[in-house]
Amino acid sequence: MIRIGKQSISFLRLGVTLFSLALLIFLVHTFASAVVKNRLHEFDESYTIDGIEYGFNSIIVRNLQMPGRGISSRTTSVLIGGDVFHPVPLCVVLQGVVIRQDSSSDYTDSVVESDDLPVISVIDGRISPYDIEFYGTRAGGIDTGHASGQWGEIFVNRSDDSIFVVFNHCSSIPGMEDVVPDIVRGHSISGSCSGIIDSRLFISGSINELDGESVSADFEYRILEGKPSASFSMDFSQVADPAMALLDSLSSGAVMTEAPSGSISVSFSGNDTVFFSTDLQFDSLSIWSTSVAPDTFSFETSLFCRGFALRESDLLVIDSGTIHSGEMDLAFGLMYSWGARRRLNLVLSNRALTGEAITRSVPPELLGSLSGLELGGELSIFSELELDWDYPDSCDINLEIDASRLTVGYSPVTF
Repeated sequence: MIRIGKQSISFLRLGVTLFSLALLIFLVHTFASAVVKNRLHEFDESYTIDGIEYGFNSIIVRNLQMPGRGISSRTTSVLIGGDVFHPVPLCVVLQGVVIRQDSSSDYTDSVVESDDLPVISVIDGRISPYDIEFYGTRAGGIDTGHASGQWGEIFVNRSDDSIFVVFNHCSSIPGMEDVVPDIVRGHSISGSCSGIIDSRLFISGSINELDGESVSADFEYRILEGKPSASFSMDFSQVADPAMALLDSLSSGAVMTEAPSGSISVSFSGNDTVFFSTDLQFDSLSIWSTSVAPDTFSFETSLFCRGFALRESDLLVIDSGTIHSGEMDLAFGLMYSWGARRRLNLVLSNRALTGEAITRSVPPELLGSLSGLELGGELSIFSELELDWDYPDSCDINLEIDASRLTVGYSPVTF
């Protein structure tokens, strides 16, 4: 017995106390270790570890290897709660994680599904052989993560089946290249999206940067019954400058002002078919060309078309198109192939073009001495152009004009 001040402590009592405390710690560690090992066994029966270190209410697993899952962790720290016989993992921190996609295991579910993790979890590491460095957390049922590499970077926030993603300068999705539409492959894009991920996938969002240039485009992407589809739309004014440069190059020296406004929509279905629609307006298109008129002339015009392209077949089809100029309308259709045989077929028609629409739509600068001409009735026009680069003898042009119902109300020129 020893005496401290006025208190006496029995060696036997002290020994029993220390032994009880040691036994309690041993039991806590034993049960907690059993829970951890049992949980690891559920993940992967072939798991291995270098050892387990114990703290007051924590366990540290060194060099965890799960070859069946294709995952390893340099350090796994587990904060333990609950009672001695029912320990509960409160927080898991996985550091130095490496995920390999070459696992030969029959496991098909993810090793980091949110349902498999405690309420609060932290994970960081890399995915091999892809160039992906990642960091993620889970707290309060909300998963957040960041992944980056030479391909770009993404920030993810997921709660239940909903997801929100911000992507910066992304040129691909490592390991998922087959779900990226061909039209955007090889380009660097930035933007954000949100959607639903469950038995199906549906996301929608916007792109604000393309190859370093500011843009504003909306998109949707979905996978339904294993089939991917996507749609993309943007304001045409964002590509008006290169479009006008192309028109200038085709206009034989004509000077044009007033870039078009409108929208472009593109959708993808499966792996081959691309659907598109375009709606463009020139509020006041001005043209100066001495070969057409001595003075600059202006007019309003618009264009609408829709069609599809078959990329594997090298075929573009506009099955419905309309050119509207002033009060005149012309319907058109186009078929262009550039594969084994390069051909173009263009059809323009209006079976009931009124005389009043003609005289009110043609700029006075183009009428010249016929300025003030008044027409009535209607005419029918049909034209078809066939071009064949491989067989020039097959080229043809057909022009049919029926003016039998067209009348002249007034002509400033007497014939």
